[in-house]
Amino acid sequence: MPLAKLVMLSLIFTAAQASATTVTLDMEGIAPAGNISNEINVTRTFSGYDILINHGHFIDSAWPEAGVTRAGNGTDYLGIDSLEPFVISQTSGAAFTIYSFDATDVFTDASFTPNLPFEVTGTLAGGGTLATTFSSDSETSFQTFVFGSEWTNLTSVLFVGNEHGAYDNIVVSTAVVPVPAAVWLFGSGLVMLLRLGNKSRASATS
Repeated sequence: MPLAKLVMLSLIFTAAQASATTVTLDMEGIAPAGNISNEINVTRTFSGYDILINHGHFIDSAWPEAGVTRAGNGTDYLGIDSLEPFVISQTSGAAFTIYSFDATDVFTDASFTPNLPFEVTGTLAGGGTLATTFSSDSETSFQTFVFGSEWTNLTSVLFVGNEHGAYDNIVVSTAVVPVPAAVWLFGSGLVMLLRLGNKSRASATS
């Protein structure tokens, strides 16, 4: 393979390595089969992300109340039944982006609250915070709520659901680390020099 092409392929590979890795925190594997867990001041880890839970429960999809008096979507989820928040951060402490989450009222019986608000606050790595509130519709099924593009370079995201939140499928990614411009300039310059060298050799042999 020509050296110039090899250099360009190396730069492309470097850029690919620097791109974001998106994962879905699906809440599976914590709740006991057919039951719920009790999460009091506990940190649980999913795919390199920590979820700090002050007071809540992981609910197994086979729990008899799931889909009856409690929310159900056919998979495990996190139910919060207190005013205390839960917080997401990367286990490594690195910055990340949040894209969306599924949520509804954890109750489907007489305790169900139509248009339940979900308050979300993000802490930015460079300082400052972002805040938004999503509202559910009047149904008991899970909805997907989508964040704006500004919800990136975060060190943590805090959720409060008014004592009724049911959460699942939180989509996040590692922060994109751009390839420094100096690397591209060096690589491009090297390719040009290699091409000029090839042309000089070709002229000398003709």
